Amino acid sequence: MTLNKLKVHKMYPSIQGEGRNAGSVKLIVRLFGCNCSCSFCDSPQESFTEYTTKELSDLIEKYGMHVLWTGGEPSLQEELIHDCRTIVSFNIDFDIETNGLKILEYPQDYEQIIVSPKDNITETCSIYKRIGFRYDNVIFKFVVDTPQDVKKHIENISIDQSIIYAQRQAATYDKDLEFKFIQDCIKYNINYSPRIHLIYNLE
Repeated sequence: MTLNKLKVHKMYPSIQGEGRNAGSVKLIVRLFGCNCSCSFCDSPQESFTEYTTKELSDLIEKYGMHVLWTGGEPSLQEELIHDCRTIVSFNIDFDIETNGLKILEYPQDYEQIIVSPKDNITETCSIYKRIGFRYDNVIFKFVVDTPQDVKKHIENISIDQSIIYAQRQAATYDKDLEFKFIQDCIKYNINYSPRIHLIYNLE
């Protein structure tokens, strides 16, 4: 069945808490629905509001902020995101964070694609290396217990280490554990991804 309305779980102005653009002001559009069922999910969803592409595009224009499409899994509604991209001023950048299980059909729509694989990490990265890198706007964010886990994946896939970020897998912020994680990132030469929104209890 073809979707004709975007299912939005939450939409709010904030800062991007993770990855290369951490600290950037963004309109976070958290879409409803996912093709994973991770036990460690940090964005469980129970409800959504439906918007036509015109309605949502008008709201995005009203906020006037760059947009981070996230979820859930936003790639499941990519056709409608693409429709929004054709309406919204190109002065407003779109970023997307995806688990990578569904290859994006419109990678050119996004200033940055954050691939954060949850399952089949090696396979997902290999696919994006072949397909996504043509657009030179892909980075990887690994949510792991230790940076050593990222190092193992890098050894299996030839990927530029400068576009890979490690983020500690945890539902709460622990200063001491986070500091140890950062020290290990330095030790293994892996970029660190903070979770600013978790530290400061932001949406």
